[in-house]
Formats: sequence, C-alpha cells, structure tokens
Amino acid sequence: MIDDWCEGCKYSTFPYKAKLPLKKNNSVHTFTSMDDVWYVIGLLKEELLEHNATSNKKFTLHQTIKSHIPFFACPNHFLNRTLQKDIQRYLYCKKMQVPPYPGTFDNQPKKWIDKCNVIEKMLNYIESQHNKNIENV
Repeated sequence: MIDDWCEGCKYSTFPYKAKLPLKKNNSVHTFTSMDDVWYVIGLLKEELLEHNATSNKKFTLHQTIKSHIPFFACPNHFLNRTLQKDIQRYLYCKKMQVPPYPGTFDNQPKKWIDKCNVIEKMLNYIESQHNKNIENV
C-alpha cells in the first residue's frame, strides 16, 4: 500500500531527461511516455540475463527493476490509485474483520472476490520474499 504519492520528483511528468541505468549504455535519454520507460526496462532485462549467464551472483528481474526505477522513472507511473484504494480496503476489512460490502460472502461482488484473491497472493509473495531476505542475512 502506498501512503504518499509523488508530489513532483524530477521524473513525475513527461517529458524529462534521465541517465540510463545501464552498464553498456548510460547516456542521457529523453523520456516522453511510459513506452520509453518500458523500453529501458526491456534493456535492463537484457542486461540482467547477460549478467546472470556469466556471474555467480544472480539477481531476479523484480529485484533489478525495483532497484533501478528510481534512477530513471517515478515509481508512481506504475501505480494505479483505484487499485491502491482496493488494497487499502482489503487491509482495513481484514484487520477490522468486517465485510467490504453489506451482507454475507454470497452478497460480495465477484469482481471484489477476484481482487481479494490477487491481493492475498501478492501479499503472501511479498511476505515470503521478506522472510527469505531475513534468512539470508
């Protein structure tokens, strides 16, 4: 859950310029849309695959993207306020043990149930990654 939204970092509004976070190409690039951001993520993926093929120290794509985004894009470009509200509702309902909508389980919208399943899976994944990191320390 994201508590604060970007209020104007240097990458929050297109167009902007940023140095590419790549070993092979760290030139300054003009970003005009999310297409440019996704293009750089594709380059990061290529660089990661090359690194993992030739190095003993392996990284995941998720780790790589997450650690490099602040150097060339605003993280909020990847977030959706509506989905953040859904996560907030899910967490509140779980903590307070109240249904998100009036009525029993059968009265809950199917779309909400589907969202809950996705949110639960992601939270479990995040927790397992966190636990894995703690074990590796």
